[in-house]
Amino acid sequence: MSTLIGNKWGIWVGSLTLVATAGCATRYEHSLTVPPPSSDLLSIVEARQVAAESSDTLPPTLTLLQAIDVALQNHPELVSANALIGVAQGNALQAGLYPNPTVGYIGEQLGSRENGAGQQGPFVSQEIVTGGKLGVSQSAALDAVTANQWQAISKRFDLEAKVRAAFYDALTAQREVSENEAIVKIALESTEASQKMEKAGRGATTDVLRAKVEYEVNLNKLISSRERLKVAWPLLANVIGKPGAKITPLQGDLEQGRPEYQLAHVQETVLSKNSQLMQAQASISEAEKLITRSRLENIPNVDLKVQPLYDYTQSVSQVSFEVGMRIPVWNKNQGNIQAAEAELARRVSELQNTKLQLSDRVLLAYQRYATARDQVNKFEKELLPQAREAQRLSKSAFESGDAKYDYTALLDAQRTYAQARLSYVQTLGEFWKAAAEIHGLLQQAP
Repeated sequence: MSTLIGNKWGIWVGSLTLVATAGCATRYEHSLTVPPPSSDLLSIVEARQVAAESSDTLPPTLTLLQAIDVALQNHPELVSANALIGVAQGNALQAGLYPNPTVGYIGEQLGSRENGAGQQGPFVSQEIVTGGKLGVSQSAALDAVTANQWQAISKRFDLEAKVRAAFYDALTAQREVSENEAIVKIALESTEASQKMEKAGRGATTDVLRAKVEYEVNLNKLISSRERLKVAWPLLANVIGKPGAKITPLQGDLEQGRPEYQLAHVQETVLSKNSQLMQAQASISEAEKLITRSRLENIPNVDLKVQPLYDYTQSVSQVSFEVGMRIPVWNKNQGNIQAAEAELARRVSELQNTKLQLSDRVLLAYQRYATARDQVNKFEKELLPQAREAQRLSKSAFESGDAKYDYTALLDAQRTYAQARLSYVQTLGEFWKAAAEIHGLLQQAP
């Protein structure tokens, strides 16, 4: 439609203001506040402040908490997780932005006989988004931000569990070297004692040969334990994000501070509070809102165009308003609606699958934990005390001159005790690796 107005500048300014006002009013109605991208992943996932300094060198001795702090500051997996949060936040911000207007200039009937200037003037067009589409789109995108934040939390605790397992594996290897060194020392003493007894005519050559074989076998075990330590350390260095770091002595106690877990409590906590479930639920919420957004597509947006002109042939101002919309006759967005509904069903099934996987992990980890715990308790309450007492009695009898307990018998008792201690240390290592996985599933702060 067209309307004649006497003042051409008044109508131009008024028309442009009308379109701009219509667009801005709708924009603010549906806009949501999007939090700025986080520059620090730990502010999202940390239950405490990390105190360790970021450094290219490691401390002279490394504790578990120091190893975890180094990993949280250096591992690229957390950097990647933080970047994904920033991507999702940017998408959420973009989802709520209003379409830009189109501006231009039109000239009609130029070069006509009456007046070569014809009709000229600017125009502005704006798409008016209806039905709250921007608000729903941004709300769904904010759910995606939440899902990525939960994913970052999962990666943080998964990484911490890996650090724990690698740390205790290396600490166990370190202890195995010490225990094997003690066994080799006893085997060497046994060999020397057998040789002396043979020379004195109180021993047989077979005893000497047996002692030498035992010494060589234990020496090979010591060499193997040292090689295992050489491999365990690089694996720990990789997990904490310090590949190639020189071997650093580990400071820790395998015997003290062992956690106590109950299966029912672990299952209840993991299957109700684990961040992977929270991520899946946020993803479901996003899918539900995307279905709503697909259905809102059937509410047509309004295209508004205002074109003020000045007719130089008649020396009058006029303005043209155009309003239009796409009518959903054939395309009712039914394909996208169907796809969105199927995606929701997939994400719901993913939540159930996540619960099953977490349940399996809990059961397997707890089985390893309970087995190692029972074995450790048996070592501490029965096997080690018995082996220690046998060593004490053998030493006491040998020192008292009891003929039944010669030096060889004493070495046998010492060897049995040392072997029991080695098995005990190895069982402790299995306990701590299983406990590390349970700790990671429970997602507790160190």
